[in-house]
Amino acid sequence: MNLPIHLLAWVIILAFGWIPLVPESVLSVLTTAFFYGSMATAWNLHSLSGAISLGHAAFFGLGAYGFAITASKYGISSWAGMLIGALCAVVYALFWMISINRLRHGSFVLATLVSVEIPRVIIENLDSFTHGSAGIMNLRISVGIREWYIIMVILAGLLLLIHHQTLFSRLGWGLRAVRDDERTAMAVGVPVEFLRRCTLIVSSFFMGLCGAFYAAMIGLVEPSIVFSLHFSAMPLVLSLFGGREHLYGPLIGGLILYNLDQLLMVPLFPEAHRALYGIAIFVTIWFFPKGILAWTKRP
Repeated sequence: MNLPIHLLAWVIILAFGWIPLVPESVLSVLTTAFFYGSMATAWNLHSLSGAISLGHAAFFGLGAYGFAITASKYGISSWAGMLIGALCAVVYALFWMISINRLRHGSFVLATLVSVEIPRVIIENLDSFTHGSAGIMNLRISVGIREWYIIMVILAGLLLLIHHQTLFSRLGWGLRAVRDDERTAMAVGVPVEFLRRCTLIVSSFFMGLCGAFYAAMIGLVEPSIVFSLHFSAMPLVLSLFGGREHLYGPLIGGLILYNLDQLLMVPLFPEAHRALYGIAIFVTIWFFPKGILAWTKRP
């Protein structure tokens, strides 16, 4: 029962991977769709423990600025700068562990949302180092859209492998126990805090890496952009739509919604196309609360 949808998901991914002759405008949309799908998968790694975050834009923004500063000020190679950006996000995740990781439910969600403001305000006020609210420009690296497309497909594939291990390994079963009933899990010996910290570290690293890729693709960073609620809310929306508990859920959510938005909604409703994401959330909550891939019965 589960094989057809898994096969369909791989067919979709491989189909996207074999379109070298499509126009660059369409390829750019597909590249960004894989980018958002990867970002949603990275976000979902932490949410599998039951911790819903609205603050992952902090990791995204720090990854973007870590890359931007090292590339523009210190002449470090772009690829090394991206890794440094991802590590900057991990450092901030350590701050989360100390300050908010023991919070639960609404308190945790609110704390993560507020935590985005800390690095944003610091960066906006360090004018001599970060150029403040003006941001940093001329960051685009000499990689064409087709190469970016390949990079995003590889990133999505890597995150799928990690997502698979997180769902189906011993770690995954522990996370399910934590998500379903944390107190009972702790009582039977599941290392609750250790599991949440592990998923937070991995999730923050790849979210920061996505931020670095974003800065390199568009060629600039600004605090108001990379620390915006958009990069905290989009992974949540895409993961809910695709199915947070399904292996391909976050990635498929990104591929479907972003492509539908850019290839259909933008031409038809250029002023209101973003309403698609709000509609998707309402439809998901009402008709398939576990995501569209939950119809497959099992993850």
